Amino acid sequence: MPCPHPYTPYNDATLEYLDFLIKEERVKVQAAEAKGILAKTNVKRLEALEEDRRKHEELIKVLTSHLNSNDTSYDLTEEGFSSWCGH
Repeated sequence: MPCPHPYTPYNDATLEYLDFLIKEERVKVQAAEAKGILAKTNVKRLEALEEDRRKHEELIKVLTSHLNSNDTSYDLTEEGFSSWCGH
C-alpha cells in the first residue's frame, strides 16, 4: 500500500541523482580499465556512491514502513520528543 501522506519525508530525486553519479563513475572506471590504468580514486568513489545508495534505500524503506504503520504511540509534542531524547 503506498504511503497515504501527500509528502514524502525524504528527497524523491536522491536515488535518481545517485544512479546518475554511479553511472558516470562506472564510465570513468571502465575507461581507465580499458587503457590499463588503475583508477583507485574512481573505484573508491564508485563504492562510496553505491553504499550511499544502499543506505538511502534503507532509509526510504524504514520511513515508508513507519508512515504506513498504524502505530500512533509516539508523542510528537515537544515534551514527548524531549523525553525520548533524554532531556
